[in-house]
Formats: sequence, C-alpha cells, structure tokens
Amino acid sequence: MNSKIKTIFMGTPDFAVLSFRSLINDNRFDIVACFTQPDRAVGRSGKLQKTPVKLLAEENSIPVYQPGKISNYTSYSDKDSFPFLGIDLIVVVAYAQIIPQKILDIPKYGCINVHGSLLPKYRGSSCIQASILNGDGVSGVTIMKMDKGMDTGDIINQAEIILDKKETTETLFEKISKLGEEILSDTIYQYISGNINPKKQNDMLSSIVKKTSKEDGKIDWLKEASYIEKQIRAMSTWPGAWTKIDGKLLKIIEADLLEKDISDKKIGQLFTFEKKLLIKCGQNTLEVLRLQLEGKKPHSATDFINGNKELLEKVLS
Repeated sequence: MNSKIKTIFMGTPDFAVLSFRSLINDNRFDIVACFTQPDRAVGRSGKLQKTPVKLLAEENSIPVYQPGKISNYTSYSDKDSFPFLGIDLIVVVAYAQIIPQKILDIPKYGCINVHGSLLPKYRGSSCIQASILNGDGVSGVTIMKMDKGMDTGDIINQAEIILDKKETTETLFEKISKLGEEILSDTIYQYISGNINPKKQNDMLSSIVKKTSKEDGKIDWLKEASYIEKQIRAMSTWPGAWTKIDGKLLKIIEADLLEKDISDKKIGQLFTFEKKLLIKCGQNTLEVLRLQLEGKKPHSATDFINGNKELLEKVLS
C-alpha cells in the first residue's frame, strides 16, 4: 500500500489512549479526525473536564468531534463531507456509544474495534471486570471488524495475557491497553494488505456482560470468601466493593483469604483474631488488609483496629 491509511479514531477513556497514540505515531496512518464523548462537569465547581482521548488529539492538532449522540450526528448522511470524505478506516476503542450502521458502512475498509477480552467470551462493556470476577487465568485483547451487533464482528487478531493471582481491574486495564497498543497498527496494516482473513465468532461460546453499576460493588456476606475477594479486586476502580456498618458506608479495598474458618461468629461479623481484621462469610473467612470508612481516608487493618474499636464485633449489612 503506497498511500497512508486515512483514519478516524473514536474513543474516550485512558484505556483508549495507548491505541490512539500507536496510530498517531505510525506514519502508515493519517488520523484526520477524532470522535470522543462530550466534556463532563466534575467536582463541586462543575468545571468541564476533557476526555483523555481529546487531550491527546489536541496535543497532535487532530480535529475533535464530540456529539452527544453519535446516532444523531448529521454530517454522516453525506459520505463526501468532512470528516468522512474519502475515509479508509474507523478505529473504535472504548468510545462508549453504539456506532450506527450508517457510519459503519462509510469507510473503505470498514470499522475496527479493540475489545478487552478474548471474544466471543465477555461481549459487552465490563469484560475486564468479568475476567477477574470469574477467576480466569487468561484474558487478552481482540481486534475485530465491527457490525451491527454488540461485539459480534469477525475476529482479525487476538493476543493473550496471563492474569496474576492478585490482578485488579486497574492493573488488568493497564496490561490489556498496552497489549492492544502493541498489536493494533500492524494488525490493521496486515488486514488491509490482504494478509489476514478474519474469522467468524462462535456464537455458541459467547457470553454477555452488562455495564458495571454501583450495586455490583455491594458485598453479600452470604457468599463464599473466595468470591468476595475476587469481587473486591474486580470492583477496584469503580464502584469499589462496599458494605455498611452502623449505617455508614465501608469500602473494602484489599483483602485475602484466611484458611482457618472461625465457626463461632455470625455471617458478616467484623472481628479480630491473632491481630488480624476478619469478616465471617457464608463459607470461610476474609482477612481485610485495607479499608475505608465513610468520611475517612483509607486505612490499613492495623490502623482501623486501633482507631475504631467500637465497630469490632459489629455485623455488616
């Protein structure tokens, strides 16, 4: 291919930044525009905050478009209007909006998506959280053609990563984002050059994960300690794994499994044993290492014990 690949990038959060940068820095691509979510008001001041992808686009003098709903964006009705004029490719990474068929049909080589799981497993937005919550030993990244379904397009390339036993959503986001950066530009170039034949997904092996909500972080102490420990790691970025004690929110930031089962405690009871801060679960016991009580800073278990003795022996809800 002699000419540069005329490309539009669509993405929003930090997860998309490394993939975006890899295309910007590859002289085989001409990034003519970037689509990202609208600026959001943050904090008490309500000051508008730019998305990480927008910041990178502005650093590289790339035009930025921020439609509230891409489905209502008017300019795509005319394929000969900028930014879609003569477009070869659209690359989508965590854009957080569904791309309408009218846009999918515009680029010469279609739309390509970077997805944070080994499809067809974990179609949907919370794929990285699902890998941790389900105790997977392997995860990875999928580069695929986009179609009208949710993560159902043909697979162009995949790369695997081994999960650490203490993997959190934050650490796995970083690893998969880096992995996507490493393989994206070469994968696209080889695909466009005709050296890769995309493969259809096996729908029989698919699973769909819904968007994470605040309620997904609520701990059910009737569950096994092993499940709760994974939940704490899976919900580490948002909303956090939480419970209540004396009507106050209590976030469990880091925990481990205790091999010994303390049988004389109630399920959900917070207590100490051999200088450890423990919680009785439906099966086995959880050792709390770091936690945060509503209105206070995060504390180690030792500091929490020393400063909140009145809460020990309470039952969490």
